[in-house]
Parts: sequence; structure tokens; C-alpha cells
Amino acid sequence: MKLESTFTYNQVLEEPENALKYYKAYGFLVVENVFSLIQCQEMKKRAELLVEEDKSLKTIGFSLKKNNHHSDNNFLSSAYKINYFYEDEMIDKNGNFMDKKIVLLTATFLMGCSLDFIKKRLPPPHKVNGKILFQYEAPSARKVNLAGNFPDNEWLKNGDKVDVMYDDGTNGDIYAGDGIWSIEKNLSSGRYEYKFVVDRNTWVEDPNAVESIDDGYGSKNSVLIVK
Repeated sequence: MKLESTFTYNQVLEEPENALKYYKAYGFLVVENVFSLIQCQEMKKRAELLVEEDKSLKTIGFSLKKNNHHSDNNFLSSAYKINYFYEDEMIDKNGNFMDKKIVLLTATFLMGCSLDFIKKRLPPPHKVNGKILFQYEAPSARKVNLAGNFPDNEWLKNGDKVDVMYDDGTNGDIYAGDGIWSIEKNLSSGRYEYKFVVDRNTWVEDPNAVESIDDGYGSKNSVLIVK
């Protein structure tokens, strides 16, 4: 059996044996969508704050070409805690910052570490109070709809006033204005295919879905099985 070279976050959770086979065969593993867009934005903001608060005058830049990290306590401490490193191009030969205000840093987040500003990844659609909760992260969206082969939806056959998702703290949404759109839907047992529709014309699959299937148009539909 041919091993896939790239895995989604949910595939690693649902099929860890396949991911482990690939890792043992090739020595590395590419996992997509580990962090959401909002999480990446939060990490970037945090990284920028760390740069602003850093009062050190000298450091060792991060480099794959130079082998001088063994003498840097900042680098060595990253083995047991989350740390960050400045790009090597921003550090002169004496370890001085060339222009700290425009430094872009390389943040290294290690397995087993956690930060209180990193939110948990969104779960797949799941039952909440007898209904199925769908969530999709789209911070810049003005409107998001749920579309699918649900009996009362039929892929938004009757327009985008059906299955409107919310980012206002209602209808299953937890925090208003956080960029996570939500909807609670009554569904009987069965197999459903669905997508999210962003701003009326962008159809996207659910990155958190456990399963997906070809939609016949060169893309994929997300799959939900309600038991």
C-alpha cells in the first residue's frame, strides 16, 4: 500500500498507525492544519510582543548553516520550554542586533509544551444538547452558511437565508466576534455531506471533519455520520 506523504490533523488522530508507518519509513511527517488561522494570528501577536519586551543587546541568530547553538542558553532551554529565535540575517558577527525594530523571529513551538494564548483546535461537528453543532473559523468573513444534502437545505437550493451561521454569541456560538461561526442543527441518524459557504460564493470543506469525499467537481465535500 502506498503511504500518503501529507496528513491532516484529524487523520493523525483517527489513523495514527498510517502516520507512524510513514514516519518510520521516511523519518519525517507533514501534518496540515495543526494550528488554525486564529491560532497563527495569536502566536504572531505574541511573538511580536516578545520582541518588543526583549531588552537583550546580543544574541545568537537561528541558522541551519552555523553550528554555534550549543553555546547559547536561550537555544538550549528550548528543549524543555517554548522559545523563539531571531533570524540569522538580523544578527551581525558580534551578536549585535542590526535593526531590532524590523526583526522577524522564528518561533519554535515544541511538542508537549502549551501556552495559555493558544486555543484548542475546533472539533468536528458533534452533539450539543441533542443538536449537531457545526463550527467554522473565518475571521474576515461577513457571512457564513452551512450547505449540504440535509432535507431542509439541499445545498442551499432556496438561497442563503437557510442555515445561516452566527458569530454573535447565539445559536451555539460561544464568543461573539471571535471569527468562529456556529450553528446548531437538528439531524436524524444518517450520513450527510456538507460544506461551508463564505460570503455567498466561496464553498469550502470543513478542515475539522473526520471524513471527506470527492464532490464530482474537483473538490471535496465533508462527511458527517450521525448515529
